[in-house]
Amino acid sequence: MKIKFATIVLAILLLTGCSSNINYNDNNNVEFTRLYQNNNTTYDGSTDELKILSANTTVRYEEYASISIIGKPGETYSITSKYKWGGEDVTVFEKRTANRDGVATWVWKVRSNTTPGTYPIVITGGEQRIETSYTVQP
Repeated sequence: MKIKFATIVLAILLLTGCSSNINYNDNNNVEFTRLYQNNNTTYDGSTDELKILSANTTVRYEEYASISIIGKPGETYSITSKYKWGGEDVTVFEKRTANRDGVATWVWKVRSNTTPGTYPIVITGGEQRIETSYTVQP
């Protein structure tokens, strides 16, 4: 499992600068799509502003969701989300330290007892904040 996670993270880091899509075609069928805060601008490598670099945020049961951000190298970023699991409300909070390129990535598996719906994601760090969401489909 650690090797698979490391492979996914390495693929994100290596390929996000080379391609607009990353296809990971294992049994998990993970596809990463590059996203931007403002569709009228392109990413220019600046790390002054926290941005979503790539995300796989529409997933079905037993698939992997992910989100990568780019910000300040060495900065600690936190992701918070709330969702329904087994009929109960769950809050998730996890930290990541951005690598030397300013990239931090979170990957999680959506289990079959997650209630379908759209759930908020908030990423904070370096006195900045991004809000987005992910959608679970049955």
